[in-house]
Amino acid sequence: MSAPVFTAVFPNVLPTLGGVVYILYSGAGINPSVMIGGQSCSILANNSSGIIRVKVPALSAGNYDIVLTDSNGTFTASGALTTSGTITTFYAAQTIFATSGFGGPYPSAAQLSGTATANGMNTPAEWASQAALLSYQEPPGSATGAFAAYNDVFTYGGALNEMTCVRGFVTEELFGVTSIPAMNWTFGCTGKQGFGSAYASFDKLCIYIWRPSTSSLVGKIYDNTSDNSHPSGTILNATWTLQSIVFTFAGSAVAGMQDGDILVLEWYGCGDNTHAQDYDYICWNGSTSPGANGSTPATDNIATYLSSAQSIFAPANQSYTQNVQGGVVLGGSSDIVGQVEGQTYTQNVQGGVVLGGRAIVAHGAIQAVQGGMVLGGSSDILGWSPFSVAIMAGAYQIGSTVYTLAASVLTVLGMVGAVAYLEPPPAAGSGLYRYDVLSINAAGAITVTTGTPASIPVMPATPANQDLLGWVLMYPGMPSIAQKDIGKLFSAPVATRITASASLSTMTWSEATSTITVTVLDQNGQALSGTYTIMTSFARGNGAIAPVNGSIAGGSSCVFTYTRGQASGDQSPILTFALQSGYNPLTATIFITLLDASGNIMM
Repeated sequence: MSAPVFTAVFPNVLPTLGGVVYILYSGAGINPSVMIGGQSCSILANNSSGIIRVKVPALSAGNYDIVLTDSNGTFTASGALTTSGTITTFYAAQTIFATSGFGGPYPSAAQLSGTATANGMNTPAEWASQAALLSYQEPPGSATGAFAAYNDVFTYGGALNEMTCVRGFVTEELFGVTSIPAMNWTFGCTGKQGFGSAYASFDKLCIYIWRPSTSSLVGKIYDNTSDNSHPSGTILNATWTLQSIVFTFAGSAVAGMQDGDILVLEWYGCGDNTHAQDYDYICWNGSTSPGANGSTPATDNIATYLSSAQSIFAPANQSYTQNVQGGVVLGGSSDIVGQVEGQTYTQNVQGGVVLGGRAIVAHGAIQAVQGGMVLGGSSDILGWSPFSVAIMAGAYQIGSTVYTLAASVLTVLGMVGAVAYLEPPPAAGSGLYRYDVLSINAAGAITVTTGTPASIPVMPATPANQDLLGWVLMYPGMPSIAQKDIGKLFSAPVATRITASASLSTMTWSEATSTITVTVLDQNGQALSGTYTIMTSFARGNGAIAPVNGSIAGGSSCVFTYTRGQASGDQSPILTFALQSGYNPLTATIFITLLDASGNIMM
């Protein structure tokens, strides 16, 4: 009997309101239980083969360990799941429904108001065979995941204006969202088509909220109702030439939502009656942005996405307050300060005005703050640097004398005592860290004492006749100050996670090899040089990977070569890379889609 070993979590980012993830692991026993962020999670489904579907409760923004226990033992996946209050983009992801044995929360029929004469996805069976996932996980190539491009070829039967549902996308169940405001949305994708005619195009979108529990439509965000009504820039005129389609449209408000509702996107193309068949080739779930509307990407490894102007998981003017003593807690308001999309998660706050959550650039969720520094600001909103902190009004003591810092600065936090501005952090990759100390004098002036960057930083002394407020640990290339950086003590960089990316995440029949780069990152997300051994394995599929065990000596990355079998029985592989670090290995998983000689996916 071997202990369970973590493979991956998908998606690896969720809204702070909670959601559904799939946990993949080997060595599965029976009766699994899951803890994330110290909270028990509900197991929605278990295929008994190392994939479980889990409901994660609401958590404040941050990185959380996943702890799974079953009859074979326990594993801890450190920092494997990230929660955010500012998610604005859904990415088309290669669904794991088919490989996990789970069914998705599908609609019972297509909801487009216009004509669709073929492939209307009007039965649950059609949804089950054609629908894919809309995920919060960022496209591969970023630090948060590596999933292969997925390319489809669809045919049209020769009728004028024949509309076919190219693909349906569904989210997992949404939680904590009661309404969606009217706002702009942006859809981006890349494709090509076979004959370059005026009617061969991605012609329609229908986006709506669906309630699986009652098989009912809650409300439509967008419905492209009339035939041959191409949204701006959506006609594919070039024969078999990749072309990006990116367009923004006004979405309607949807009210009356409940936990368990899902967001659905139906994506339609238009046929051409001058040919017996038209072919549309669609790229999605790739690692590269579509780029500008009308551009011609050099690769088909393209991500399809749907983005909203503000997060549906963090509407303005909401706040969550618990155990607050002597203070006021304010939720952000887009009506007052612009594009504030953070929700307020505040716990055990004494004597201050505090906002947890996120603005456009600033990151931070506030917990257990007592009259101290609070939030990295945002130059997009208030003229703050991303390296600024707010200092609460209140009493402080120098020697035997007690002074008061009055509330005098109006910020998104409300009235605070002061805002302090810190120098930018050491350069990314420098390996240098720095302590910056904040103190206050008898006149209420804030002093920032900038430390000396070093591989092992030393705390600078507090100036004479000043009261120490606290310090910030600045690490290489940090994008902004988060609450976790305030009062943090330096610890030597250690390998915390690994990422994997492929040069070809979709391989045509003539493409024999794909280069895969695996990078070791520390607890701050920085590439970490050292001596490592990276082990490889096939979670599914076939082919060869070389080397089987990769060595890193003095660097942070290792390069592997995947070679496909180029046989009729090829199966698209899922490759797992593992670095032993302490008791539990660090792992990264990558999907490579293999196409046969006719361009069909080899599953």
